[in-house]
Amino acid sequence: MVTYGPIGADLAYDFVMHIGEDIAKCTRLKSLDLSFVHSVSMEFFDTVLPALTSLSLLHLRQCTIKQNMIERIAQCETLESLDISGCRYINDIGVLRKCTGLTDLSARGLKITDISFVSHLP
Repeated sequence: MVTYGPIGADLAYDFVMHIGEDIAKCTRLKSLDLSFVHSVSMEFFDTVLPALTSLSLLHLRQCTIKQNMIERIAQCETLESLDISGCRYINDIGVLRKCTGLTDLSARGLKITDISFVSHLP
C-alpha cells in the first residue's frame, strides 16, 4: 500500500502533486491511502486515478474532495474498498453504484440523504 497522509497537509499536498505522474505509471498499484491530504486536486481524479487500473483500495478519509470527484471515483472498475469518511463536501454517493466490485464503503460523518444504492453492495 502506498500511503501519503497524514504527514502534514501542505507537505502531503506538494508531495502528491509532484509525484502524480509517477503514481500514474504504477498501473499495478492496488492500494492508495491519501487520508488527511486536505487538497487532493481534480487533476489527480482526471489523470492519475484512471491510470491506476488495478486499484482495489482507495482511502480519502478527511480529504477535501468535491461531489464531482466522487463521479471520477465511480469510474474505477476494480475498486473494492473506499473510505471517504469525513469528506464533508460529499452529500450524494449514489453514483458509486457504478462500482460493481465495491464491497467495503466507509462514509462516516457525511451528510448523505439517500443511501438506497447500498442495497446493491454484497
